[in-house]
Amino acid sequence: MVISNETLPANPKGAQGMLNKLQRFRAEEDGAVTVDWVVLTAGLLILGILVVGSIQSGATETSGALGTQLGAAQVPSVTF
Repeated sequence: MVISNETLPANPKGAQGMLNKLQRFRAEEDGAVTVDWVVLTAGLLILGILVVGSIQSGATETSGALGTQLGAAQVPSVTF
């Protein structure tokens, strides 16, 4: 398929229009703020995973020891 210049829309601004768009893009801060929030959220998620990972083994050992002690405990019978 051959595309001629006649079928393409004309761009009256040319390179100056593109330069204006680039300058406006650099000046806007919405994208930068979004990136900041994404980075902060990812950091908090990683921190949470690290905290859970570090206490998981200690919690598993403690619950196992507690289960062993409760299993070996003698419960006195009480009659009313």
